[in-house]
Amino acid sequence: MKFTTDKLYKLLPAIYRNRDLANNKSLEAFLKVITEQSDTLQGNISQLYDNWFIETCDEWVVPYIGDLVGVRDWRRTDRENVYSQRAFVANSIAYRRRKGTATMVEQLAGTLQDGRLYVVEFFELLNTAQNNNHLRPHRLATVNFHDANQMDLVNTPFDTSAHTPDLKNISESDGWYGIDKLGIFVWTLSSYYLHKVKAYRLSEKDPVYTFSPLGMDTLLFNRPRSESTINHLSSEINVPTPLRRAALHQELNLRRQLSAKNEKKIDKFIAENYALGKDNSGADLKRQLIEIIQSGKAQSFDAELLIKLESSEVKPKLTIDKISTLLNQLALEELPDDESLFFADQLRFSNYLSVVTLELIQ
Repeated sequence: MKFTTDKLYKLLPAIYRNRDLANNKSLEAFLKVITEQSDTLQGNISQLYDNWFIETCDEWVVPYIGDLVGVRDWRRTDRENVYSQRAFVANSIAYRRRKGTATMVEQLAGTLQDGRLYVVEFFELLNTAQNNNHLRPHRLATVNFHDANQMDLVNTPFDTSAHTPDLKNISESDGWYGIDKLGIFVWTLSSYYLHKVKAYRLSEKDPVYTFSPLGMDTLLFNRPRSESTINHLSSEINVPTPLRRAALHQELNLRRQLSAKNEKKIDKFIAENYALGKDNSGADLKRQLIEIIQSGKAQSFDAELLIKLESSEVKPKLTIDKISTLLNQLALEELPDDESLFFADQLRFSNYLSVVTLELIQ
């Protein structure tokens, strides 16, 4: 509790305050000196308490906390180029607290290399009898062939189906599933954007265009989202993985249901108004889900328009009839008046992943 001079002075009996008035308030001056020393002592005690934590400690305490947690490889500093070691020690403490978890391995590997990655503990995917104290209803022994989303993920990094143990030595493509086996799937390249690329028309009869300016049947890839916390394990939306029809169909159906109930819409693969950087004025450059540029004029198509295409009474001049996520093709219901058709910021490509496999030593 912090005391001021006036507060301490008012706590004195009135007889002493009356006598102090006759002595030119010498007692009040003495209490002022005591209050200043008390504030200094209290501030020192508070700072000593703050020095227990790496987030609030003084700079001179950082090496001592680092030594307590076994931090090595300290960066050398000099007077001309001095920078804090606080973040280095704080990250080391965070890794120590989460030692042995998949999230820690993923975070540590992500800081060592530039790229998106996903860590899989293969023992979680084994087909085993479950303990009554640790039931996992999502991890069934048999595969649900009625679940198109689960079947779409088979033999991918995000496979959720159960597997029998594989006793072979683990490698990049074989021997994955075992009790002491861990896989790190790394996407060495991210998704890229091509701005205002000319649409390639596949046929003179049909108004079918590709997002690829070369007319190639390449895949469309997800725009990865950044993870906000160290405790979060990556998912499909955090890596530049190819877009899947089953996942997009499921998300569009869910958005349709939420839109009918006027509830908050989900934002997973279909990200509306995402930022692409800054313009000359410093404002965010944002794009809709799909943007078509014809004769210098841009026309945007958001997710709600894709849902209401069939039921909409007033359709835009360039109406999307079908989008193929696997072949990056876009079909229009009618031919545009101007053949100079462009797609803005929608073509994405990514290098496929590499696999790092580990066998844990007991």
